Amino acid sequence: MERKELLRKLPNYINENAKYNNRYVAFIDILGFKELILKTDFRNITSVFDKITHEIFCFDSTLALSIGIPKYSQINTYIMSDSVVLSIDVDAPQALIALVKATAYIQTALIKRNPSILSRGGISIGEYYQERDKAFGSALVKAHQLESCKDKGKGAIFPRVIFDNDICLEQIKESIILDDYDGLYFVDYLKVALKGSSFQSFIKEDISKKQLCVSDNKIKEKYDWYEKYYKLSMDKIKKM
Repeated sequence: MERKELLRKLPNYINENAKYNNRYVAFIDILGFKELILKTDFRNITSVFDKITHEIFCFDSTLALSIGIPKYSQINTYIMSDSVVLSIDVDAPQALIALVKATAYIQTALIKRNPSILSRGGISIGEYYQERDKAFGSALVKAHQLESCKDKGKGAIFPRVIFDNDICLEQIKESIILDDYDGLYFVDYLKVALKGSSFQSFIKEDISKKQLCVSDNKIKEKYDWYEKYYKLSMDKIKKM
């Protein structure tokens, strides 16, 4: 049997007709996941992903309607260690707003845990391929770079998901994104999280507890940013 025929029989073989697709890609990093693994048990770790699955990835029609996204199942997901990757074809109906809202719901699901978990990342556009256990492409590379870059004004740094400059944000500026002090736009996840009054006090108390436990200046800077973002969000709610 020829080598090519043998390869085709392998379960993880990439079909020779496979190709890149032009997609929006969100790379979301779960902050503090390493410490969570070292300090908690297996079930607590799986509960993090169960929370994400329950809130976002079950294709329940009620959830899709509540988010306001047609054909919500067109969003592909890929979970690896402490990261979640979402993608959607750029030509799908309301593709960008769908991906942004899905990202906001993931971030909300994580901070609604007790103890809460913050996240940060990037959303990009470009070539992307995902099949079973494989995911790669320039859009994923760019989204990951947005998350990991430590330069202010270029990388996420704080618990926020920012956007690639190649993405046109005009269509969603009045929806669920905010312009930060450094000129970067990010997903306004607290707009989703703060809808319930009971959860507003939970976030406030959670921020205070975390600030008291932090001694590292870099981590403190992240919580200070998060506190300012929370106060800004609450001011908007009070004015409504």
